[in-house]
Amino acid sequence: MKFLDALHKALPRDCIAFPNVGVSKLIEPKNNLNDYKTIMDKYVDVCVFLRREMKPILVIDLYQPSPTAQQ
Repeated sequence: MKFLDALHKALPRDCIAFPNVGVSKLIEPKNNLNDYKTIMDKYVDVCVFLRREMKPILVIDLYQPSPTAQQ
């Protein structure tokens, strides 16, 4: 919540951020439905939208490596 609060303070007034947005809400399938099906049930950590059109303009996906990968 601290990250989201800091992000809201840093964003211009015409933008808003939402946590845990489904990829299927952000993109539409193009040519290859197999590729789309592999990601359609995934979520991004935060998505920034333009308030007026609710158009996504920025996606933030935080990465936390496993303890093994950190070593």
